[in-house]
Amino acid sequence: MVPVLGVLFCVYPKTPRGARRVVFDLVSLALAVIAFLVSIHWAQGVADRSTLVAA
Repeated sequence: MVPVLGVLFCVYPKTPRGARRVVFDLVSLALAVIAFLVSIHWAQGVADRSTLVAA
């Protein structure tokens, strides 16, 4: 959900933006997506380990 809103924010800005701002927005969006994917990977790993310990 958040990446979709981030893309819409970049595609339809409220005010015109310079090249530096566009680059900043794209880098911020990329970092947010990477952090999201890392957190999902971490959560799946923790869930798998806790299942093995409980069994």
